[in-house]
Amino acid sequence: MRSPNSYIKRLKNRTGRKNTKNAEYHYTPLKKQTRKGAELNVESFKAYEPPVATQQTTNDEHKEHSDDQKKEMEAIDFIPTEYRVMVTTILKDESRILVWAGEELDNYVYDDDFRFLMLDDALTCGLMKLKEQRTDVLKDSLAAAMQCTFIHFPLLHCNHWTLLVLNTLNGRWDLYNSLAKLNKKHADRAKQLANQIANDINGLIPGTIRITNKARTVRATPQQHPDSYDCGVIVCYLMNRISRNKEIDPNLSRQQCIRFRAKIAVKLLSDRPRSWNPEDNEDSDFDI
Repeated sequence: MRSPNSYIKRLKNRTGRKNTKNAEYHYTPLKKQTRKGAELNVESFKAYEPPVATQQTTNDEHKEHSDDQKKEMEAIDFIPTEYRVMVTTILKDESRILVWAGEELDNYVYDDDFRFLMLDDALTCGLMKLKEQRTDVLKDSLAAAMQCTFIHFPLLHCNHWTLLVLNTLNGRWDLYNSLAKLNKKHADRAKQLANQIANDINGLIPGTIRITNKARTVRATPQQHPDSYDCGVIVCYLMNRISRNKEIDPNLSRQQCIRFRAKIAVKLLSDRPRSWNPEDNEDSDFDI
């Protein structure tokens, strides 16, 4: 029986590379390599520049954006020359600027909202609460609104804008959603509102056509690009076309959405006397 060390002895007795070279093959000579210390050129280092903070969003239905400067230039390309100085001032100024003020319902557009519009970002929503006399307010408002052919209800649900439209001639609801693949939960939310408004109209305004509580989804709704925040812009586009009885383009392009952002910006800046002007920039204290 061999000893346990016999295997080790056989390994030691094996011939190495020097004794097993093939005479017909040319071997590259082996050199012992030493490690060298890396030389650092301190002068070639660039100063650290912290990343620019971007707006954070919890909206899972939209992807995050990057390269804000490029998006800004794309929107400004569609701004007429006479308004470019105003737009640039509003975008760069750090003070609180009231860009536009509505005549009713305390509607305001501040510089932050204007930046979202111009920087190709998501549009925000102002909140208005009816704390008292809800029935009287609804009765007066709905009675006046029923004189129009279409009543628009922009809905912001899960950080996504959709548009619910009531046709007062036939009492039917239409839902426009620029993210059709995510329509179910938005359709459920629209149905809840349609049911509530229908009950208010049918109960508070006698003599009008009976309003249904069902809302149908319009399949030919323009769809936003997956990497965009254009849902709010498309809602504005739809309201503009529907109220003017104009044809809706179901194949609205990304470039058309950017152009429409610029048109909205120009409307806000040119709506006198409710719009901001360069002279207002000298006094940033607004008593609202």
